[in-house]
Amino acid sequence: DAKTYVDLAPIDDRILRQVIWRYLSLFVAFKGSALVDPGLRKLQSYVDRLKLVGRVSSIIWSPIIGTAAKLTWDTINATYKSAAEEWDSIFAQRSRQEPVSASERQGRAAEQDAPDGLEELVEKLVLSSDHHVNPDEDSWRTHAFSLHLDEDMLEL
Repeated sequence: DAKTYVDLAPIDDRILRQVIWRYLSLFVAFKGSALVDPGLRKLQSYVDRLKLVGRVSSIIWSPIIGTAAKLTWDTINATYKSAAEEWDSIFAQRSRQEPVSASERQGRAAEQDAPDGLEELVEKLVLSSDHHVNPDEDSWRTHAFSLHLDEDMLEL
């Protein structure tokens, strides 16, 4: 569990920065609409720990580079407050709505029109498992199914 790791790992741990960035980003992604405070004060202790770990890591290991985890957290941290204020009313409205059953969702999707030609294209698709692939000829790829398309199917 990332929270336990972040809480217990030594400050000079080589991957602690990455774990904290990911933990913070995932926490906001999963709990974002339930967070009452758009300033993310609930996460402040982790943000402070991240700053300290960053200082220690840049001295011991290497300078901080823009990894995907870092850039994701930097973006969330920079934009969350204004985004939460802008979207708060929508989140509140959505949270009050009754859940939609799978059958109701399918019914709504069936009511929507598919793009022209898509239905015909889907009807002509043939998935077969009889296509054999020689690993020596196809290098790293393995295929569970072969997709057969007629030339006229490609003209939408």
